[in-house]
Amino acid sequence: MSLAQHGRQGDLCRSTGDYARLRSTGGHPDGSRHAWWHSNSACGLTRCSTQLIEQGIEVLHGRFRHPQTPGKVETLHHAPARDLRHHRRPETLASAQSYFDGFRQEYNCLRPHRALALGVPADYYRTSSRSCQPSPALWTYPADYQAVRLNSEGSMDYHGVRCCVAKTLARQTVGVPEADAKLPVQYRGRYIREIDLTTGKSRAFDRPHHDIPMVSGMS
Repeated sequence: MSLAQHGRQGDLCRSTGDYARLRSTGGHPDGSRHAWWHSNSACGLTRCSTQLIEQGIEVLHGRFRHPQTPGKVETLHHAPARDLRHHRRPETLASAQSYFDGFRQEYNCLRPHRALALGVPADYYRTSSRSCQPSPALWTYPADYQAVRLNSEGSMDYHGVRCCVAKTLARQTVGVPEADAKLPVQYRGRYIREIDLTTGKSRAFDRPHHDIPMVSGMS
């Protein structure tokens, strides 16, 4: 199932278009198949992040247990918490939805933000010009790369060496160049793994960043 066909995420993509880049927190180091990054996956990719890559979206990972990395999002999370101090807390899903509908209207269309020179987000928001692809087109790898289809375990055989790439990429096609010692593995233009053909060991190219600066949010 592609991202465009996947529940709420698919609805969001169809209504607003695809984003070009997504920055996420690193998730939990124990991993989760629903998180953006999975420590138990050979290259850290989850099915969710794989679907984003299929749509041509650049996925950036923040560090573990550091939700302050995407500062604007954290500021937004605090805003309704502060606002609820002046309202009765919703006791049902229907009342909660009613509250958040009103909060969204006020936050996006009425309340001035210092980060926007006292403007409102609605004045700056533009629907993405990128369309969401229900069935992403096949990827064409460089001419000097060999296209290799991974097996059901996300592995491949390269010159007699069994190489584990990523289980989340099972039955997907990756690109590999001719190599004698270290083999870089590419998936849709993104290097995801380097395999040492001599020792059989490998390392992930795709790791959560530990030095992404915090971004001040709207207030």
